[in-house]
Amino acid sequence: MRSDKGIRGQAGNDRRYSSRFCCADGSPVSTIALGTMYFGSRISRTESAKLLQVYTSLGGNQIDTARSYASWLDGRDGTSEQAIGMWLKEHGKRETLFIGTKGGLMPRGYNRDRGCLSCSHLEEELHKSLDALGTGYVDVFWLHRDERERPVEEIVDTCDALVRQGLVRYVGASNWTTERIQAANAYAGAAGKQGFSMSQIQFGLGVCTPEAWGDESVICMNPVSYEWYRTADIPLYAYSAQAQGFFSLYLEQGEDALNEDTRKKYLTEENMARARRIREASLRTGIDVSSLVIQYVLTREFETFLILGCSKAARIRDAFASMDLQIPELLDVREKM
Repeated sequence: MRSDKGIRGQAGNDRRYSSRFCCADGSPVSTIALGTMYFGSRISRTESAKLLQVYTSLGGNQIDTARSYASWLDGRDGTSEQAIGMWLKEHGKRETLFIGTKGGLMPRGYNRDRGCLSCSHLEEELHKSLDALGTGYVDVFWLHRDERERPVEEIVDTCDALVRQGLVRYVGASNWTTERIQAANAYAGAAGKQGFSMSQIQFGLGVCTPEAWGDESVICMNPVSYEWYRTADIPLYAYSAQAQGFFSLYLEQGEDALNEDTRKKYLTEENMARARRIREASLRTGIDVSSLVIQYVLTREFETFLILGCSKAARIRDAFASMDLQIPELLDVREKM
């Protein structure tokens, strides 16, 4: 694992980038990653390319995708990766981008974790991802779910081999418990092998649970995990960080404006109380709610990255504009995590 980080991994005083990780050309990585879940499906390939172009024109260089993205719509894997691959063929300059994809996710009911992390399965998934993306390597290979019945030693050995083959630069844990990450990295450190360099879970101002998510294999931030990340020195990538727009919609239009999924996940007494406090912070600072929700994630005591999911170019521009705002050193509108 790399240790060449600045203060909280920042590249100098520029909060838009982190020197904790780097692209193949050595440039620091954007702290806002572009989420691409519906690229090539609900978002057409043409519109996906436009979003990628807007994101990179603003200085963004980190793209987050997965083998399984949007497969629940038509049963096909690799749709998002293919859309990115087509754009990448035109864009070029692969070494200036930090591309992460995820593998090892199986349909619900496969096992309790939905992970299949055998060596043969991960190798197969990775090679399919590389073909779809049109690249010889990924910067991050995320294990989309754990498979807790499989020993961490075996999983680390598999990933280390992929790194040594030059197919993967960093390995990430997606929806893994802190206990399993710690066990995997302890083994990797003792054996001189590549462990997890980053972790990706559901985290943001909006508090959620696996039960509300409707998927017990999802890992959501909780108070115990939060304390672990404060001291573990492993960067956190936050997905669903904007809570599906809950705060802006709830404050501007009321709960009737929320769709069924957002209501199920985020319409709780705790999140409504947080909404009131973020509104107070917005009035006090003059900063809009959406920007404060983004900066809440990026102003933690530990190093964080935010995965920005969107279908409109304006949201990308707004997110990058929020990086230039004067945010309190630790924006905190919580009572307790």
